[in-house]
Amino acid sequence: MIARNLYETLVDRLLMLFLILESQRQGWRITGKVKLLKLLYLSESRMVKDELKGFNYSFYRWDFGPMSNEALQDLDWLSANNLLKQTRYAIAITSRGRDLVKSSSPLLEHNEGFLEYVRRVIREFGPYTGKRIKTVVYDTPMMGEKKLIRKTKHGEELLRKMPTKQAKKRFLVDEEWIETLSILMDKEAQGSLKRGMADAKRGKVTKYESPKMIY
Repeated sequence: MIARNLYETLVDRLLMLFLILESQRQGWRITGKVKLLKLLYLSESRMVKDELKGFNYSFYRWDFGPMSNEALQDLDWLSANNLLKQTRYAIAITSRGRDLVKSSSPLLEHNEGFLEYVRRVIREFGPYTGKRIKTVVYDTPMMGEKKLIRKTKHGEELLRKMPTKQAKKRFLVDEEWIETLSILMDKEAQGSLKRGMADAKRGKVTKYESPKMIY
């Protein structure tokens, strides 16, 4: 598995938020990690098939189909930063998460083609339960092969991120947006920035340091 860089991690987290919000917009619940992972896998595999670099997760065969440690880490990170909420029955976006997606509208609109892949997957598989979508994915061939995923070995790699050099197109984020997303996603960094702005208004100068994101 090739580690993601900061750029790729930010894109993955933003697209995960968009996927969950889009599911809610279309009236479907993400009923748990199994369903979320399958929706992410289907979205990324379709992008990779068309040589597009959107999601950057690596997936391997595990107990309930395609598994991604990175996706689960992002899920926990986004939840810890109050952008997502996990309950026993659903994974949902919070008001803070909605605000972040709304604030990122110019960036998302610039990458509209990638969002359409996510929308199509949600339209097709949003109504499915975690159990049903798992069965469908099990009967899907591996990328570039005829062998079905259900025939693969435990731990076998199913999908890896698209290398930048091989991609016809990638989700574009400039340096200014990288810094903006780093701040907006990290609740401590955003809080520090707000305190600094408040101090500045009162005439108290506070040095702001860019967040050191863990990814």
